[in-house]
Amino acid sequence: DCDDTDDAITLPTVWYADVDGDGAGDLNNTTTACTQPTGYVANSDDCDDTNPNIITEITWYADADNDGFGDATITLVSCAQPAGYVANGNDCDDTDASIGAATTWYADNDNDGYGDPNITLVACTKPAKYVDNPDDCDDSDQNITVATTWYVDNDGDGYGNPVDSTFSCTQPTGYVANNID
Repeated sequence: DCDDTDDAITLPTVWYADVDGDGAGDLNNTTTACTQPTGYVANSDDCDDTNPNIITEITWYADADNDGFGDATITLVSCAQPAGYVANGNDCDDTDASIGAATTWYADNDNDGYGDPNITLVACTKPAKYVDNPDDCDDSDQNITVATTWYVDNDGDGYGNPVDSTFSCTQPTGYVANNID
């Protein structure tokens, strides 16, 4: 009994050490006291009391090819990272280290080799009519491809200033394509 004069206060409480200060205690490091000691909490939720970033167990993914990307179908749940496991399940082929995570692909509807930045797919292999770059200015016209460097033509003589330029798919007013002013 913690206080013989107060029937509401009965037995001492088990407190759990919170060495890393994350608010979650260590089940294996306890003390019993009537009041909360400094550095202790009322829960035993911490599975790694040496690291404030790890409180609960996390899912680890097997990385058989050691490329840093794990197999989403082979997992372990643990506080600490097991050997041969990583924290992501993004590998497209865990038997081949040269094949990692899925890539963002860009639609190439005009077949000019440049993709539309607004139409994408994320896939492990290249889909038909998609490319790996978002550089097309107009994906409906194969003659209009990547953005151009335009140079300001302050005096209107048709020659641009080589130190004053912009990068755009369309020619801005007051700009020209050459920089020989």
